[in-house]
Amino acid sequence: MCNSSSSNSHFWRVFSLFKMNIVGLFIPVIIMGFCYSQIIWTLLTSQSSKKQAIRLVLVVVIVFVCCWLPYNIASFFKALELLGIYTDCEKSKAIILTLQITEAISYSHSSFNPILYVFASQICIRRACITFILQRPCVRL
Repeated sequence: MCNSSSSNSHFWRVFSLFKMNIVGLFIPVIIMGFCYSQIIWTLLTSQSSKKQAIRLVLVVVIVFVCCWLPYNIASFFKALELLGIYTDCEKSKAIILTLQITEAISYSHSSFNPILYVFASQICIRRACITFILQRPCVRL
């Protein structure tokens, strides 16, 4: 009875790790890829140049992938370890340490997006102000 409960728990732990890879990385990357490619396509076909917006979209996607991919790779190796593919103690310690480090990096992603948007919006606001000032005739008082 106890062995069945233990193997059932083991199955759900492995399943949870694989589910996290699919739901936490692959599906979001597919959705982001589709949505952002539509945005980029719209920007590229518009009359005015939107290089800054395209750059921002690409940076947001790259930051997402750079933050979440290492964690998902580490959790994939943890699942392989639970399946018995990696049984070496040193590899197990390395996987645990890697999971801890990459988990911190992946959670830090939520703080990077606001910074990216603020930085990009400041550049856009600065450019808009300069353009506005340069297009207006000088007014003397």
